[in-house]
Amino acid sequence: MTRKIEIDESALSLQIEKVADDVIDTLLRRAQEYEASNRAQRTVNGNAIRATSPISSMVSLMGLEPLSKNELMSISALLAWSADNQNIAQETVQAIVEAEFAVTNVADIQRMHYERAVQFLVDLQINELN
Repeated sequence: MTRKIEIDESALSLQIEKVADDVIDTLLRRAQEYEASNRAQRTVNGNAIRATSPISSMVSLMGLEPLSKNELMSISALLAWSADNQNIAQETVQAIVEAEFAVTNVADIQRMHYERAVQFLVDLQINELN
């Protein structure tokens, strides 16, 4: 004995979409919870360190994170050195660097551009700019 089953394809399609949306929402919520739990500050030998997650590690590997405090201090020192070396205002050198790296502030330079920024400042010759 064979039984014939009729399926309403549009209703089935809507149910599949709803289940897919629920799965995606659950995965996103869990990823956000995981990321938030890994932002917790931890202390080792009196120094605060941040636990990393796979997402923040990937951002770090890609160089998309901001400059570290030491890198920013180095860039600032090179800004001052370049300005003093060429007898121009530090603000002028800073504006040139910000234009070169398409940022509104030197602190916004991404880590992946740090070495290029150092090289740019060391090689910068204001009198040769056109």
